[in-house]
Amino acid sequence: MPETNPNKVISSEPDSSKDRIIKAALEEFSNFGLNGARVDRIAQKAQINKAMIYYYFSSKENLYSEAVKTFFGSLINKIKDSIDQSGSANDTLNNISDAYAEIFIKNNYIRPIMLRELADSRSAMIEKIAQILQESHLISEIRSILEEGVKKGILRPVNLNQAIVSFVTMNIGYFIIAPIIDRILKIDDREEFLQVRKKAVVDLFFNGMKVRQS
Repeated sequence: MPETNPNKVISSEPDSSKDRIIKAALEEFSNFGLNGARVDRIAQKAQINKAMIYYYFSSKENLYSEAVKTFFGSLINKIKDSIDQSGSANDTLNNISDAYAEIFIKNNYIRPIMLRELADSRSAMIEKIAQILQESHLISEIRSILEEGVKKGILRPVNLNQAIVSFVTMNIGYFIIAPIIDRILKIDDREEFLQVRKKAVVDLFFNGMKVRQS
């Protein structure tokens, strides 16, 4: 049985056995948590033999780790691609916000997983997610975009750590607490709201950072 590298994010071809296992596993872990999840249900959803899961991942715990890391790896790759394809700071921020919205809209099952991990102060998974982010240099790229805007006199020289935290939380905050916000604001069409939301985030953030005309 091959060993699973705990620090490796799986990259596989579309519709491969691993892809199906990862998707089914994320749905199972979302619904039942790590302890309540069952490998036989994951195998049934992925339409593969249960032994194949152990062949690829060795254990349910390894599968959980790889599934969550794969999701965040995909999220980071999507955002980095959006950065590469853009020009101005405003365009880049819009592309990043689009990338966040697209992947979270398509993957609602990640919310319960994130909430469970964030609620656990001893979570080893949080450390792994942080490591993936650090190794991707995504935050550094966003910082460079903002720094360039400051140099060009478009953006104000604010505390960039605070600015980055604000931008990220503005993008993912709604996805985390959507069930509450939907009830408070009586949002019936979440998808429509999100289409407006991703543009509003950039508008609020960018205009808050823009140099103020005297």
